[in-house]
Amino acid sequence: MRCFAPFAVSLLLPLASLVAQEKFTLRYDLKPGPATWTEMTQEMTQNMSMAGKDMKMNMTTTMWLEGTVKEVKDGIATVEQRYARIKAKSDNPMMKVDYDSAVEGSKPGAMRSLADLVGQTAKSRVDSSGKVLEFTPPAGGDKAVAATGANLKQAFEQQFTAWPKEPIAIGSTWQSNLDIPMEQMGTMKATITNKLIAVKDGVATVEQAMAMDTSGLKMPGEMKLEVPKAGGTAQIALHCFQPVLATMDMEMKMIGPKDSPMTMTMGMHMTMKQVPAPAAKPADAAKGGDKK
Repeated sequence: MRCFAPFAVSLLLPLASLVAQEKFTLRYDLKPGPATWTEMTQEMTQNMSMAGKDMKMNMTTTMWLEGTVKEVKDGIATVEQRYARIKAKSDNPMMKVDYDSAVEGSKPGAMRSLADLVGQTAKSRVDSSGKVLEFTPPAGGDKAVAATGANLKQAFEQQFTAWPKEPIAIGSTWQSNLDIPMEQMGTMKATITNKLIAVKDGVATVEQAMAMDTSGLKMPGEMKLEVPKAGGTAQIALHCFQPVLATMDMEMKMIGPKDSPMTMTMGMHMTMKQVPAPAAKPADAAKGGDKK
């Protein structure tokens, strides 16, 4: 019997490792305190082919957000987020823009509705699991959404990861859902598979893969939208509602019927990271420049 003991022990060791694997109950622990600053950048590239002609367009938008937890009551945090500065640059021949709200005299052109958010504040109520219970857009926010296709509520919800109800081990996964507005086309449904990579010093690292359901979209003509790639990674400090660092990449392809002369592909790269508070500036430099 002794000759089989080493083999038996080798079988038991992996089992013991699984039994001892640590699990984490992931919850936000938000408290009122100093403001946290976040830089959020979206880079979009669009390639269009029509009747043998190719056209490429790029647009980059960057927002600096000042976020503050105002109070926490019965496990629900009230959060305010101020749009402190916005930059937008587009080389679209039909919508050329080079705007920076921090530069006096800078003109947003077609992005005026986005520029109107500068200095405005959005409010929300969030529970410890990361669920946004209520969202109040800033004054003028609805107009900005309609004009730019940016849904402020959805953008705010993306800052949070919806944590699983039960404790979870490193390498395990759970699912969450997100609605992504697509302007006049409707809403795209995203099912997110979250994978816990690490938990260290109050920061959880999560990989996210997104499966998109485009069946509810109302596409022009007989066109179809495919999303072959969507996902990213987030480092999330459990004591803060804004990620330490989060990235997401998405590829979309719009396909027409067989006899259609047009195809269009879009790629988006989004980054959100915590940054130091900006240096103090004269009062007139914070007004956002000329928005005409």
